[in-house]
Amino acid sequence: MHPGQGQDWLDTQVLSENGFTVVTGASYEGLFGMLLAGRFDFFPRGLHEPFVELKQRQKQMPDLAIEETLALHYPYPDYFWVRKDNKRLAERVRKGLEAAIADGSFEKLFQSEYAEVIRLAHLDKRRIFAIPNPAYGDIPHPGDQRYWLMGWK
Repeated sequence: MHPGQGQDWLDTQVLSENGFTVVTGASYEGLFGMLLAGRFDFFPRGLHEPFVELKQRQKQMPDLAIEETLALHYPYPDYFWVRKDNKRLAERVRKGLEAAIADGSFEKLFQSEYAEVIRLAHLDKRRIFAIPNPAYGDIPHPGDQRYWLMGWK
């Protein structure tokens, strides 16, 4: 089975380095048409993406569907970037995030933003295939549920 991805996306590298033969497209929107035309078998999406994408396209692409029994998982961290010489700001961001995690406000904000898509995904009913992300050597706090969505484990 062949996934489809954007030609310059990090996901393309992750999937390729895990043995998938990835079919790439030059445009995000074009990938949906390529999927429906059978140019590849599936279009892996982030947990929060497919429900909105399907809703936006269901009239013009009625054959587009979300697979309901499988999921692919690999770590894909988001980072705050600051200028290299601004160590004070970097430390303030780190301390602020750590404080928000410690007092539960980060989880509350995360849930207010993502609880519905997590519920819609039915992760507890899916067979989840976990693969490594070779782009990240030392991911901070691996396995710590305060930093990663891992409620399906």
